Amino acid sequence: MRHAILLALWIATAGALLTTPLQAAHVKVYVLTGQSNSLGTTADPEETDYTPGTDPADAITRFFWSNVWNETTPIGDSSGLITTLQQQQGGAPSPTFWGPEFGFARKMYDEGVTDIMVVKASRGGGGNTYWSKSDGGHMYQHVLDTVATATAELTNAGDTFEISGLLYLQGESDDTYEASVSGVRLAALVDNLRADLPNATNMHTVVGGIAAAGSNRDVVRSQQSDLGATSPIVDYFSNLDLAGGLYDGLHFDKPSKLIVGERYAEAFLYGIPERPPRPGHVDGGPVIDGGTTPYAWYRADGGVVTYSAGSDQAACWRDESGNDRHLEASGDPQLVHGGIDARPSVTFDGIGDFFDSPPAEWGVADAGTVFSVWKRTASLDPRTVLYDSAALGERQYFFDWDGEQFLVGGSVADGANHLAVLNDTIGAEEWVVVSVTHTTGSTDTVRINGEVVYTGDLLSDGMNGLRIGEYVKLGYAWEGDVSELIVFEGDLPADEHQAITCELMLRWGVTPSPGDANADGQVNAADARILAEHWLTPTDAAWTVGDYNTDGLVDDLDASILASNWTGSSEGNAQVPEPSALVALVGLALCTLDLQQRNRK
Repeated sequence: MRHAILLALWIATAGALLTTPLQAAHVKVYVLTGQSNSLGTTADPEETDYTPGTDPADAITRFFWSNVWNETTPIGDSSGLITTLQQQQGGAPSPTFWGPEFGFARKMYDEGVTDIMVVKASRGGGGNTYWSKSDGGHMYQHVLDTVATATAELTNAGDTFEISGLLYLQGESDDTYEASVSGVRLAALVDNLRADLPNATNMHTVVGGIAAAGSNRDVVRSQQSDLGATSPIVDYFSNLDLAGGLYDGLHFDKPSKLIVGERYAEAFLYGIPERPPRPGHVDGGPVIDGGTTPYAWYRADGGVVTYSAGSDQAACWRDESGNDRHLEASGDPQLVHGGIDARPSVTFDGIGDFFDSPPAEWGVADAGTVFSVWKRTASLDPRTVLYDSAALGERQYFFDWDGEQFLVGGSVADGANHLAVLNDTIGAEEWVVVSVTHTTGSTDTVRINGEVVYTGDLLSDGMNGLRIGEYVKLGYAWEGDVSELIVFEGDLPADEHQAITCELMLRWGVTPSPGDANADGQVNAADARILAEHWLTPTDAAWTVGDYNTDGLVDDLDASILASNWTGSSEGNAQVPEPSALVALVGLALCTLDLQQRNRK
């Protein structure tokens, strides 16, 4: 009897559970559309595991998809059913397709957002005309139809929903006209979808920037970025730092796809960091008294603008020359205080941090002279680039450590490189003052701490814009620190070039060669004369006046240092004098100075 009662109770309870509907959920729907990088190719020949791997978010994220090749040919869909996050049907040469939806859903899950559904309606290639409602683009209608079917399934299950976001990744295939109207068409797409999709009145759009090189693509990036900066319902984030992750120059590899997806989630959850206003005019002047005014001048100890007072992430780098050639940051270069003597420097992480100046704001400068104070870090990836032109058609100089020797190079419009081995290796974590000068014809001169280490043709040309930290065409990135960079248009007189080198070395504490008081790369009679002029004079331990051992006095100890590092004159006289003879030379120099002073009287 007791068992019969328990059985009856179990049956009654089970019946109640079966007839009671599950609690309805309110689902936030995110629509993903675009061309092949939205689709997510898996044809990377270097990838042995093309799958996205597994994650707890995959099993609980609602997912609905319908992808197409073109207007008449489908790729595959989820059979009209809501499923969980998974790879989609592929097509040669990609075994399957999966894109930023994985990084997006997983990041949302990690941040505690679980009641979401991703609706994917992507296409293999194509310009933005396909997403234009006014031009009858088939992708516009395809997005509407796919979302309508997906949300009907939610309603049939008893759930409610809102279209919370649009994830847009498109632009690599825009032709010249499409690129020129990409911002206008994107704005129209957003407005039309908010009106035509169900429950999409508050839909927010996040645009993932394309990373492939090309002039049309530069226009697309600029227009999409401008819309993100001006529209309250659109955000834009750059992916140029992931250009090295384009396995074929066009399509993101597996790690990059996951990163792009995470960036979408971060943008929806936290917004794009607000960029401070571009700095206005800065009163500049010559680097040395009476010297030439720089074409552009960037100092880490006063010109770096961060996103906020409590942030070290650089947003802009002011031009201190007074010419308003300010640089904008991409990636996340950091302002740090661990440079020379713990002074400020800007750190580049080798993943794609860079600053650049739009060509329209930079102007067209003849190739001239570039001074920079920097160090490289010890990296497993030896490919490094410090600065070049921001335009694809013109380039300037770059530095490259190949694992065994340090190289300097230049390139021309077709991307052909010319690398030359430097006579002196620049060690990791070694601060240096480097200058590169291009005058006319095929003459390029590279100096390290004042010493000429290369003269020849680096195939360099004019600087139609400036980029610091990443090579425009090849996606190489700089890993290291920069404290100062100065650009002059044209060449400089030898004495001014030497004075600027000396000033930069003093300012940033870069140690010259022992005995080289004038930082010309030679220890010779000119340095002996400087020592003689300050003989037995107390100093502030400055090597520029002959105090080579920095003991606060110019004396015979410094003369010995000068003698032991003697290289001779620039004409090739490298005979090394004995310290005693050098002291006599100092005495002679003193007598000469005294005689000159008497004659002036």
